Amino acid sequence: MIKKGDSSPLVKIVYSTYYEDLTNNMLQSIEATFESNNTEYLKSEVNGVWEIPYKIKSFTHDYKYFIAVGVLIKGETDHYNYISSAVSNALMNLTINEGVYISNAILNVQNIKQATKRSFTKGEESALASINIINND
Repeated sequence: MIKKGDSSPLVKIVYSTYYEDLTNNMLQSIEATFESNNTEYLKSEVNGVWEIPYKIKSFTHDYKYFIAVGVLIKGETDHYNYISSAVSNALMNLTINEGVYISNAILNVQNIKQATKRSFTKGEESALASINIINND
């Protein structure tokens, strides 16, 4: 395992298995982008987006670079708003308080059509953002 502070960066991808097909679209493009840019990565899964900040926190002593991957689709209740806001705030707090970089590839969308469309582009965008940070860190 490459530790935080070592010369060869390793990105930890923490992803939710909820909306698995959409998440897999993003993971495939992240992996392809990392492989074409010789960027090492490891993956860790959680059940839902809510668990992503906790899982990332558990790895902050060993990794400096992360990608959070998941999908939140608005339903008929306010639950989406609470989860979306809490997870975004938790990821930002981890970035600031733990001195790590987290590329946020969690889709926050209104419907499945939006999620499907974004799932084909968001993974590559997040991977490229991570590579940019790594190269300029």
